[in-house]
Amino acid sequence: MNTIIYANQKRRSVRDLNKNLPISQDRLEEIVKSVTLQYPSAFDTQSARVVLVVGEKHDLLWDKIIEILRGVVQGDFSATFARLSAFKKGYGTILFFEDFKPLEKSYENFSFLGLETFKNFSEQSSGIIQYALWLALAYEGVGCNLQHYNPLIDEEVKKMFEIPSDWSLKAQLIIGGINKEPEAKNLKNINTLVKIIK
Repeated sequence: MNTIIYANQKRRSVRDLNKNLPISQDRLEEIVKSVTLQYPSAFDTQSARVVLVVGEKHDLLWDKIIEILRGVVQGDFSATFARLSAFKKGYGTILFFEDFKPLEKSYENFSFLGLETFKNFSEQSSGIIQYALWLALAYEGVGCNLQHYNPLIDEEVKKMFEIPSDWSLKAQLIIGGINKEPEAKNLKNINTLVKIIK
């Protein structure tokens, strides 16, 4: 089977994670760096910025997110607390940011496309690298789930890890060893999703 297709089939939202990663820290860093260097982006601007947070810093990150959400969520916080605490049990978190400055340089040369188009390019590039890293890690047997607690957590995260103020947080990929595989995916009728024209 094509390895990309195989990885895509393994890529699931795994929320029951532990801190026992099936690969070494060195291998994890190699994957993160390789994908970040090679992912495609509009005008090859490579506007994605990736921060890998592991160990005690990962735990502190989710303690801070719990603190932030506790001040925002109205009513019973128990379900939210359980969900966030489960993410803390993972091995680490990959934070995806976008730095719009590289795109601004391209925009100067292609301003006729419109600023909104370049903002869309940024969002597309971010989605690509998130997906590419998720695929690469799933292929290695690493459990992952993608979350979006931005913009609620943006400023505190930047303070915690000394992130440039003009970087925009897009997503958080929690990674770890897999305690329990997710249930089989309920696939839609492919003929409603794909149209073949010959």
